[in-house]
Parts: sequence; C-alpha cells; structure tokens
Amino acid sequence: MSKTAYEAAIQRLRGEALTAMSVIDGLLSSHSPDPGAIELIMEQAEILATKEASMITLQQYFGQRYAPPPQQPVAPAQVNNDPPIKVTPEMSPTYKREVEKQKIKRSARSAPKTKKSTKKNEDS
Repeated sequence: MSKTAYEAAIQRLRGEALTAMSVIDGLLSSHSPDPGAIELIMEQAEILATKEASMITLQQYFGQRYAPPPQQPVAPAQVNNDPPIKVTPEMSPTYKREVEKQKIKRSARSAPKTKKSTKKNEDS
C-alpha cells in the first residue's frame, strides 16, 4: 500500500464517519420527531462505529509505516556566561533621548505649583 492510498483511505473513512455523525446530530436536534428517525439513528450509529473502527485499525497497523521519520533533537543554544553590557547614553542615542525625557518629567513633577488667577481674584 502506498502512502497516498493509505492517506486516501483514512480520509474517506473519516469523511464517511463525519457524514454519519452529522446525520445523527441533525436527527437528534430536530424539533419535530420523525417516526423512522430511531431506525435511521441506529443505522447511522452503526456506520459511524464501523468507519471509526476501520480508521483506527488502519492507523494501528499501518500508521507507523507512513509516519514521518522522527526529527533529531535540536541542540540547545550555547549560553553566554559573560556579564551583561551596561548601556550608557553615549552608546545609544535612543537611550539618551529617553533619559532626557525622564529628567524633564521629574523636574516638572518636582517644580512648585503656582495658583492660577481666577476672575474673583482679579476683581478684588
């Protein structure tokens, strides 16, 4: 059996099982019970069980033959044990701009707050 034939058989069994399952689902969710629905549900349940069992059997006996070969484990990346480099504003213009922004924000927060004049204060 070729890999293509194996995969085609599995897909066809899966499709037929799903068809039977959707018929059962439709009959069970129907609000108007059909007198022959019980027999049809039983027939479709047998088809579903048969197709699923056939699919599982094929996979158990022939699945390993067509499974992709196991991949070699990837070696872990080498860990750099060097201490981290401290970035200074002279080394990074982006870092320098951010430090300047933070200084401006800090100085704005620590600046004394002045009272705004209101019309009442101006009139007096």
